[in-house]
Amino acid sequence: DKNKEEDHYFFFFLQCDQQVQEQLFPYSSGCEQSSSKPCACMERCLAASDDELFAEHFRKDVPPVVLSRVTDSFLIYSQSLQSSRRSHYGPVIDAPVQGYEKDVGSRTTHRIMYPESATHLDNNTHLVLLPFKISYLLWVTSALTDGSIKRTWFKVIDKLQVMVMHPAFMHYVHNAWLHIKSRRSYPSTGFLVLIFAMHICDEVNVFGFGANSKGTWHHYFEKTPKSFKRTGKHSGGIECETVLELHKRRLMDLYTGW
Repeated sequence: DKNKEEDHYFFFFLQCDQQVQEQLFPYSSGCEQSSSKPCACMERCLAASDDELFAEHFRKDVPPVVLSRVTDSFLIYSQSLQSSRRSHYGPVIDAPVQGYEKDVGSRTTHRIMYPESATHLDNNTHLVLLPFKISYLLWVTSALTDGSIKRTWFKVIDKLQVMVMHPAFMHYVHNAWLHIKSRRSYPSTGFLVLIFAMHICDEVNVFGFGANSKGTWHHYFEKTPKSFKRTGKHSGGIECETVLELHKRRLMDLYTGW
């Protein structure tokens, strides 16, 4: 209908090249792009890209997930992201697969989550925590040890195997890809996941949900709440332009559904 035609939106359900999916890291190993190995997508392989924009922004030295001690400077950045209780971060950002298999497939290699949206999944799915709040780090410590934390703002799973997105990676996306100067603005979950995928996959196809150029959110799995009508502390317009530019340069394929 007319409203759907006017509501142009992005899809942020990420699908990696199948060969890369089978080589994705176990919990005990690092998270690196396989730049030294040939893949099935050589014409568009990110590891072999000589695109100027990609070369200017992409940094292989920034770890996507926490593998060792986090430096004080990045802990300070993490602290600057501390959101209020009324922040929209929480269980609403939890893209379901069940019931949408025809559109998004039945296999998930990585599930980006918060304590409130954590669920027990199959052994082929890696859970990646976005540490926007110090309480999230306290929860993951508990979840990996004694399971003492059972609630944050909501009831949460007490024990779970999960990785943590590195604060340095979040800081890198903030500065290198979006050039955000304000400390009160930070990358959206969808954009963080997109750049995360570009670091661990040779080829990236983008589906799902996100913000349009007017900064309005749309989710394929629910009616968008009023609080999501604007992107708030996220630079939706800049993210939109960046995603379109990446698509234009064939650094990823964007499937918008319109």
